Amino acid sequence: MRISFCQGLLTGAIALNLLILYYVSRAQQQMMEKRRDSGKPPPKKTPLPVSGLGAAGGLAGPVGGGAGGAGNGRNPRVTVLVREFEDFENYVGDVARSFLQRRPEVPFLAVADLVPYPPLALPESARLLVLSPSPDQPPQAHRPEFHVQTEYVLLVPDGVELEQGRQLERLIRELEGEGGGPVRLVATPVLARSAVQCLHLRVSLREWTVTYTPAASGSSGSVCTALRGDAVILMRSEDLFNLSSPLARPLLASLFIQTSLRGWKVKLLEGPCFAASHRPLFSSAHNQWKADSRQREATGRLMRDFGIKRLVQPDGKEQWFGCGKETARCFGTVKDDTPEYLYLERWTPPCCLRALRETTKYVINILETAGVRYWLEGGSLLGAARHQDVIPWDYDVDLGIYLEDVPNCEYLKNLDAGSLVDANGVNQSEVQTQGSLQPAQRPPCLPAVCLCRPTFLLSACAGPPSCCLPVPAHLQAYLPAVCLCQPTCRPTCLLQKAPAVLCSPATRLNTCFCLFLLTCTAQCRPEGHGLPLRASGDLVSL
Repeated sequence: MRISFCQGLLTGAIALNLLILYYVSRAQQQMMEKRRDSGKPPPKKTPLPVSGLGAAGGLAGPVGGGAGGAGNGRNPRVTVLVREFEDFENYVGDVARSFLQRRPEVPFLAVADLVPYPPLALPESARLLVLSPSPDQPPQAHRPEFHVQTEYVLLVPDGVELEQGRQLERLIRELEGEGGGPVRLVATPVLARSAVQCLHLRVSLREWTVTYTPAASGSSGSVCTALRGDAVILMRSEDLFNLSSPLARPLLASLFIQTSLRGWKVKLLEGPCFAASHRPLFSSAHNQWKADSRQREATGRLMRDFGIKRLVQPDGKEQWFGCGKETARCFGTVKDDTPEYLYLERWTPPCCLRALRETTKYVINILETAGVRYWLEGGSLLGAARHQDVIPWDYDVDLGIYLEDVPNCEYLKNLDAGSLVDANGVNQSEVQTQGSLQPAQRPPCLPAVCLCRPTFLLSACAGPPSCCLPVPAHLQAYLPAVCLCQPTCRPTCLLQKAPAVLCSPATRLNTCFCLFLLTCTAQCRPEGHGLPLRASGDLVSL
């Protein structure tokens, strides 16, 4: 019987599926056998080649499962991990001996970016893992998830001691009691409860901002989203190594930024506290200064890697990263009117918005001093109407001026004279050349407009309420709080902390934005688009 091509292809596909099913079942069987034998000491074999040296010069292999399991026959459920320590002065060896003396079956792992010098004096059963990759070793040699085989990980600060082995069981019971809820971490203080501050953390990657606020302290078991201070933290290994940067330094800052983005919380226990015989950690002011300097450098690297430019402390103080005059600009050259941060689904960096506000106020002060009439245009006017501020994703501010007022300002008059730096160090030519002097589009003709906050709407127009005209339908989306005044009425605008003043062509960048239409001519077209803006003479955009 002749076999067709389709029959042969179908037979081959069936055979391939059977082969795949066979190998999958074999892999599952081997995994189950490995779990059954995890409590038994593994046979002596050549350790995994990784770049972490133990106390006796041995290479660090996987910890957990059988590591130290022969001590008392118990299967360890937690791995003790020390990440925050300095190579020039530390007590990691004492921490390892303290834990292994009372719980010899518990795996102990010290993690460093580079091989510490001088070398760590670790006990024989403790291991060191170096995260820096080496070209002669496999990738798993430097990945911590391949070296932790227990269900839980205990993150321990430098200098901490274990006084009672029952402390580990209590932390595990507390975490298991939370089930699958939002509490994914359990912490206990070092020395005293006052050494740890419970905080609420808000991370907005879109706004490049991290904000800490104090949390209300409870009588027992405070739940918050971040901690600050000395604390021992327990979490599931699966949760820890599902983070994008599980062991980035500073450890607590990186850990809680990532967990808060996932909606996880930490439960801070009131006690019992872990002991610490080495406090302060550093014996000299010089070593303390070195540690503080490295902490600041690590914080700067972390914020740069996470895309954070603004850090708000619990006391309200702000810390900026990559936002100084000596640092590179926030974003590159804008192509097709779309900055690169919009492709990252982010808004304008806060330091750029701050610089935009300061620059706008500075330019407006120059224009007012020179007697140049100006107004907000385009997206800047829209941001003033909707946000009373620059649009959060905008990268410039548009001002309109009269062409006939250009000779009144020395900076505008000398636009083509080359680079000009004023007394405050501002390059005026750079500010000016970012825009252009071009005739502006003539918008529809309206008698007068006063654009204010909604709370100022009733006081926007002088005179009886009959002075106010309804807002045209095509402008209602742009002017949420606007009063169109009759030509016979005097349009007024309320400024913050100031009495009502007459709307003038000199628009003030404040809580209220006024536009005054000086004249109406036959050239005005009612069907025009855009916000109402009309004046005699030529209009220019800066």
